[in-house]
Amino acid sequence: MKKIHAGSLLLAIFISFIIATMAALLLLQFSYYAEYLQQTNNRDKCNDLLNSSVALVLGNKNAAFTTQTQLFKEEAGETNIQSRNWGIFSIATIRAIVGKDTLVRNLMTGGIPDSVFNACIYLEEHNKPLLISGNTVLNGNVYLPKSGINPTYLDKDGFKGKQLYNGQLFTSTKEIKSFVNLEALPDPKKTIKKGQPDQLPLSIRQSFSDSVRHLYTQGKLPNEGTYAGQIIICADSILTVPGNCSLENVILMAPYIKIESGFRGRLQAIATDSLITGQDCFFEYPSALVLLKPSRTEANNFTARLQLGKASHLNGSIFTYTANSNDLFRIYTYLGDQTKVTGTVYSDGYLEINGSITGTLLTAYTILKHQGSIYDNRLHNTSIDRNALSSHYLLPAVLDQQQSARKVLQWLN
Repeated sequence: MKKIHAGSLLLAIFISFIIATMAALLLLQFSYYAEYLQQTNNRDKCNDLLNSSVALVLGNKNAAFTTQTQLFKEEAGETNIQSRNWGIFSIATIRAIVGKDTLVRNLMTGGIPDSVFNACIYLEEHNKPLLISGNTVLNGNVYLPKSGINPTYLDKDGFKGKQLYNGQLFTSTKEIKSFVNLEALPDPKKTIKKGQPDQLPLSIRQSFSDSVRHLYTQGKLPNEGTYAGQIIICADSILTVPGNCSLENVILMAPYIKIESGFRGRLQAIATDSLITGQDCFFEYPSALVLLKPSRTEANNFTARLQLGKASHLNGSIFTYTANSNDLFRIYTYLGDQTKVTGTVYSDGYLEINGSITGTLLTAYTILKHQGSIYDNRLHNTSIDRNALSSHYLLPAVLDQQQSARKVLQWLN
């Protein structure tokens, strides 16, 4: 009988071990690969669900709604959509769930401007023409009272342009309140509450995928404070924002809001008494300065004021709204020297412009103060240029009454 060397058995065992190990590794690789394919497939399905849900949000005329549905019956997975008002804008949070995978997307939507929002000015009918002088420029269609528009003089400074306006002339037949989407109008009374102020940390970031973070304070925000995301900062009297404070997509609510000179950021400031900004402020798109005056009572028998300080630049919207159309104490809006608004200015009270607007102005009255006198329906050395506004500009929900065509205004964290 032939003898087998003892080393051969060890070699056979070693080879068997190698083969078993390689087989196990191959099986493990196949398992990981199958899991990877499943995850990739789930992610692809989640992305498809997200894209379809975004289209659903943009096509829904209701700014605020919540739905949980299975968009594709033949596919496993579901979506949860929460669309809601955020200040004067509309935002949505979409969750796509396939198996154990979940993808979340937050977005802010805006309306595509049409009709009067494609004009440079809409001035309500009050049986007076619009009078312009100096270097006033109106680029775009104009909606004016039946008496139209005429050149005039101010201290011997006559109208210097070749054309009174560059566009088509239409008659303003409606009050500008008819263009407001009341369902998207914020209600500060429900948010501003008296109570113990919070100890504000220097930095807070709140994802729009989470719940709203409400902060209550009195007086002034911290110097060099940083607040970003789904945060509402309220005060029951005065709220002051230092110029070196960083705000990103935050809402401020208070009766009186003061933003100090040199501020840079993106916010919505919503006041009920007065809203004043200092000089040389820069508000990134889409920002909003909002003044909402409630129905007249003994407590608010006054003229509320919104002021954009000298050399400040706002990218977004200015919106002033008086609840009572018969209120004689209408909101006074003042755009200071060298100011620039890129977007939409809506003023249902008295508006004085010493700067320029790249976009659309809708107002009940324009006034001009000069040497102690006040002139109605006057513009002097003012530029309103609708043609220079970017085609990517979108309307806030409060001015998107039709909501027939919307796009993504901003992706949110």
